[in-house]
Amino acid sequence: MTALALDTMPHDSLTASAILTINLRAIQHNFTMLQRHVRQSCEIAPVIKTNAYGLGMVPVAKALRDKGAKRFFVATIEEALALRQSDALSTIHVLNGLWEKAMPEAVSARLTPVLTSKEQIAAWRQHTLQQETPLPCWIQVDTGMKRLGMPLSEATDIAEHMAQYAGLLIGGVMSHLASAYQTDNPYNEEQRLAFQQACKLFPQTPASFANSGALLLGTPYFYDIARVGRFLYGSVNGAGTLKEAIKPVVTLRGRLLQIQDVPKGATIGYDQTFTAPHKMRLATASLGYGDGYFQSISNKGYAKIATFKAPVVGRVSMDLTTLDVTAIPEAVLAQAEWATFLDDTLTIDKLAFTCPRKFAKLYLAKSVEEFQQSHNLGADALAIT
Repeated sequence: MTALALDTMPHDSLTASAILTINLRAIQHNFTMLQRHVRQSCEIAPVIKTNAYGLGMVPVAKALRDKGAKRFFVATIEEALALRQSDALSTIHVLNGLWEKAMPEAVSARLTPVLTSKEQIAAWRQHTLQQETPLPCWIQVDTGMKRLGMPLSEATDIAEHMAQYAGLLIGGVMSHLASAYQTDNPYNEEQRLAFQQACKLFPQTPASFANSGALLLGTPYFYDIARVGRFLYGSVNGAGTLKEAIKPVVTLRGRLLQIQDVPKGATIGYDQTFTAPHKMRLATASLGYGDGYFQSISNKGYAKIATFKAPVVGRVSMDLTTLDVTAIPEAVLAQAEWATFLDDTLTIDKLAFTCPRKFAKLYLAKSVEEFQQSHNLGADALAIT
């Protein structure tokens, strides 16, 4: 399989100290599988906020568009504007709403904000009235999350006084579940019933209620548009019956920098949190908490060298992690260049992993040429086969 290395600076396999491999085909598979899971009338809309959960918003969005995704949800206007630069056609929703001073730029970029108050809605109407083609907004109703969204009473007031909002195009109504991954939590149904009341206020308006977890709650929770993030990116925690169908997406490797023998009683790393119980062989890998590999993994987690486990010993440093390789055959260590910290078995759920930006990133795509052409990539893109 061909891979493409992309980052803000040139990288290749000779100079990269840590490499995160993102399997775009696996993301596409997960998207297609989830679309099959929901009823035909429900649209799976990818959530690509926070740089597509750290995996790269632009290449992930391109891969998903190739499989039929027509709309995306991001958190902030900054993310939406960045995405619009590479995507002129898709509907881009801004989940966190807009303040009035940001609205002119949102109008210019043809963004679809998710608004949370009468004041925001009135301001959006004023900014869009002069457009030849009406620009829709969505309304978020709080059904119990108590995070963002207007109360049902405020949504009712808007619905009963729509004449005051002449020219406003409400393109959708949404809410967010607080406990969707707890499939037996009665609060889910309480929220759904409240959301149903909100939907009745805006008949014939598309409704969006489900996140990834809600796909396990049954068709009454799907509505018209499901906003899916975690399951797209290979997280199977809470995936229930979908667990076996979700493909892992990322592999993380750190370069091995040094192998050394230490005597019994030697202490390892900052604050001497590990003492060698016997003579040990250690390997130091170029990966640390500065890369998002949590310090809480110290003396608990493990990496793999070839097929052998290498426990983390001592405290994870900012750029380095020390591994116990005592049990790994000498012949294997002599050939090893990398330690693997994430793969199909060392999953993101096991490590509660957050992906950083520091790694060289490898995107598995159909071909290097196709990927380069689709993103107008120059010298900073390097094919690695």
